[in-house]
Amino acid sequence: MITLLVGFTVLASTSDIEYVLSHLGDGVFEVREIVPGGMCPGHFDLSPKDAYLLANGDILISHGWEGWLKKVEKLESHPEIYTVKTKGNWMVPSVMKQACDELYILLRQRISDSVKVKKLEKNRNALMGLIDSLDMEIKHLSSPLKGIRVVCNEFVKDQLEYLGMDVVKTFPSGSDVTPENIKEVLKVRDVKIIVENLQSVGKTGEVVSREMQIPLVVISNFPLNRDYPGTMIENVKKLLGISSND
Repeated sequence: MITLLVGFTVLASTSDIEYVLSHLGDGVFEVREIVPGGMCPGHFDLSPKDAYLLANGDILISHGWEGWLKKVEKLESHPEIYTVKTKGNWMVPSVMKQACDELYILLRQRISDSVKVKKLEKNRNALMGLIDSLDMEIKHLSSPLKGIRVVCNEFVKDQLEYLGMDVVKTFPSGSDVTPENIKEVLKVRDVKIIVENLQSVGKTGEVVSREMQIPLVVISNFPLNRDYPGTMIENVKKLLGISSND
């Protein structure tokens, strides 16, 4: 285990990890993001710029399922790779808080500067408060969505259930979908909305929406523009916009 020194750089494989790290690291360490929020982390390919970042970073924090991690391990010079233990959808506030605590503990153990340790703890407490406030706002804003029956991309299921929606069927991402998957989805009745994941490849949601003649909503499963609260609120507003037109 390395001890992180002044001026060290922590790399985040995805925008949800970057969101947590950027708040924890304010005034403590530098954070750089590898995969932008609007892109699929599983199908991302490293650019020369990314390879440079990785060659000069101190530690890379990842989910572990990113396919490009194998390329990182083959680089002549690469950072230590830490795989997070927090499972579930980080867009759900309770999961985001678990991630915050995990990464706080990880970094707390690696920082020797007592001033920076205190700053890290202050940042952790502030982030927890921010997430709690967002949780309250989202629950109030999304109350009209409770009980609405939906079919969705498997990756946004947890996010929709957190909002109180009734997920009656899911479908895989475009790269994994089969005709059998589609047939099973089309058997479902009394569904109000089809929900697709912005970061997934393919057009499965469009096909299902067209065949079932049910409105389609595309939401983000990762923070966009380094703005987790804004992304969550925008997701809810999109869902409310469709449900209110029903």
